[in-house]
Amino acid sequence: MASLDEGLQALEEVHGALVNIISSDSAEMLRKAVDKQRLIWEHFHQTEKTASQLVSELMQAEERVAQKVLDAEQQKNRGLGELERLEKELWGAASRNNKLGAEVDFLQKELEALKETEKEMQHLQEEIDEDTTVVIPSAV
Repeated sequence: MASLDEGLQALEEVHGALVNIISSDSAEMLRKAVDKQRLIWEHFHQTEKTASQLVSELMQAEERVAQKVLDAEQQKNRGLGELERLEKELWGAASRNNKLGAEVDFLQKELEALKETEKEMQHLQEEIDEDTTVVIPSAV
């Protein structure tokens, strides 16, 4: 029995040693797992913080782009308004130009008619002058 007691005691010592090894390994493994989990959480929080900052920057960029689009739209509308005003002004000027052109044509025809009348009057005056020319005989 002594050898059984000695064997049992040796078994208990091995068991204790195994429990210590497993416990120390488990504690070490548990500590490593906790450290790894802590690193994962730190990485997660850093990633979350970076993602939040990127989303915030993206939203600010979207707001700036939207404002630029609105500004461009307003500028386009002002340009279109100016274009419409200039187009109306051009049509008005073209209409006045047509009227003035018609007046010039009318006045040129009147001028030609007056020149023709002047030529006729001049011709008639020449005929009258020829008909009324009195020759005075010279006294010799």
